[in-house]
Amino acid sequence: MEHSMRLFPAVALALALSPPVHAQSLTELSAEAPMPPEIMASLTDQLAEDEVLDFVRRWEGDITGDAIPDQLVQAAMVGKEGGNAWWLRHYIFIGGEGGFPAFFPLNLDDGIISAAVV
Repeated sequence: MEHSMRLFPAVALALALSPPVHAQSLTELSAEAPMPPEIMASLTDQLAEDEVLDFVRRWEGDITGDAIPDQLVQAAMVGKEGGNAWWLRHYIFIGGEGGFPAFFPLNLDDGIISAAVV
């Protein structure tokens, strides 16, 4: 975790200075694509005691500009008691030698989707 926090300012600067083409080069990974174990472990570690992980969407691309694929991850959490809403959390997992050694959360507005009542 300490390594992630030290890496955060560098990644934030790289993202701020990245040309728009980086934002356009993300490719969504299919639900069947293998999930790197370190990503799944990090996501489950982020769960609150009353939450379960419902589904994950991932996009891959060179987000940090270092020519190593990174992943933008959207994790949908739902309460253990059920309900009709997901809490969406977003993370950037930074690719490195042999996997994704670091990640940081993104705080995006409107991070909850609720089912419509009909």
